[in-house]
Amino acid sequence: MQTIIHRFPVRLTPFSIIGLLLLVVACGSITVDVRTDIRNNQEITEEFEYVIAGPIAELFITDGEIDLGDELNAAELEVIREAGWNLEMSVVQVDGADAVNLRLSQSFKAKDALEKFQAAADVLTEGGATGSMVPLLEITETEDEITYRASMSVALASSTAGTGATGSPDVTPTPDPLGQGMIDDDSFEDIMNATLQDFITLRRTVNMPGVISESNASSIDGGTLMWELDYADIASADGDLFATSVVNKNAGGNCNN
Repeated sequence: MQTIIHRFPVRLTPFSIIGLLLLVVACGSITVDVRTDIRNNQEITEEFEYVIAGPIAELFITDGEIDLGDELNAAELEVIREAGWNLEMSVVQVDGADAVNLRLSQSFKAKDALEKFQAAADVLTEGGATGSMVPLLEITETEDEITYRASMSVALASSTAGTGATGSPDVTPTPDPLGQGMIDDDSFEDIMNATLQDFITLRRTVNMPGVISESNASSIDGGTLMWELDYADIASADGDLFATSVVNKNAGGNCNN
C-alpha cells in the first residue's frame, strides 16, 4: 500500500494584506476560486484564481496595468515560474469596472506526477505566507483499487493573546483604521469580520475519478464537487472541505494503472 499526502498552500492569500486593505476601503469584493482536477494518479491540475473588484481593485491598477507592489516582487515571480507555475495577471471587467484577475496554475503528469506536484508546492511554501487555505491530496493504492481523498482547510487562524506574569492576557493596542484611536485585538478582529462578511467568497471545485464515497460538498454532479462559502462560513468553519472517491482498478476502461 502506498499513501502520499500532499499539502498545497495558497501563496496568494486575500486574508492578510488584501483583507486589511478591504477593512480600510470598506468597499469591494474578492472571489477566490480553488480548482483541483484529478484525472487519475498520473495527471493532476491545480489552479487558483482571484478576482478583486470594486474600489479595492483601484489600489492594484495603475494606467491599466496591475501593480502588486512589494507583495509579489520580481524575484518571487521568477522563483514561481521556474518551478513550472503559470502566473497570469490581467485587468478584467466586473460590473462595468476594471477588476484584477490573478491566476496561478500548473499541470502535473506522468508516473512521478505527485512528486512533481509536491516539489512545486514546496516552492510556494517558502517565505511562510501560506494563507489560511491548505488543500490536501491523499492517494492510497492497493492491488485492487485507488482511493483519492481531496480536502482543504478553510478555518482562519485565530489570534491568541499572550499571558503576562499576573496571568492576565496581554492586550496589544492596535491603531483603529476607522479613526477611533486605539483598539484591542479582539475588537479589531470583530471589525475585520464584520467588514469582510460581504466582500469575500470562496469557491472550491474538485473533479475526481471513480465513485464518490463520501464528501461534505455543497453540490455533486457526477465526479464534480463544489463548495461555496462566504466570510462567515470560512470564519466559523469546523473541519475541512473534503471528498473521497474510489477507483476499481479491475473495472473495464480504467486508465489509472
